[in-house]
Amino acid sequence: MNRTVSVCALLCVAAVLAATAVAQPALLSDKNRFLHDLVGTELLNVLGVILAISLASAANLHLEFNKIEERYNKKGLTKSRDGIKRATYWLISLFLIGIVVVVVKPVVGSSDLGEAIFNSLGLFVLFWNVLVLSSLVQAAFAITPEIKQD
Repeated sequence: MNRTVSVCALLCVAAVLAATAVAQPALLSDKNRFLHDLVGTELLNVLGVILAISLASAANLHLEFNKIEERYNKKGLTKSRDGIKRATYWLISLFLIGIVVVVVKPVVGSSDLGEAIFNSLGLFVLFWNVLVLSSLVQAAFAITPEIKQD
């Protein structure tokens, strides 16, 4: 998925969540038992697992890029390497945002609308994490074997 599609997907999800939170807050409030349970410690658990797996994958990609550059004795993967770095920093930032959402939700989100907004933020962060994870997977699958033809 390229960057334009990812940004459009993020904007569409944000628009749908915002419209639903305002028009029908009960759908996204804590009256929805699944969202009540998800946007709390479960959200942090999911984000933590995604973060841990993604950081390990990003480190492996970084090492593989080093091997490729060493094999050809020249640097040439700077754009790909920068994309991997940017993705990992986004994952860390989104994890921190998730912590803020989980901590602030019980304090500020006392009405159905407040709960719906914080639950929407939690879902949005989770969706964004999935997009970043998919970009890392695409980068990993883009590395192909070098098979010499005889």
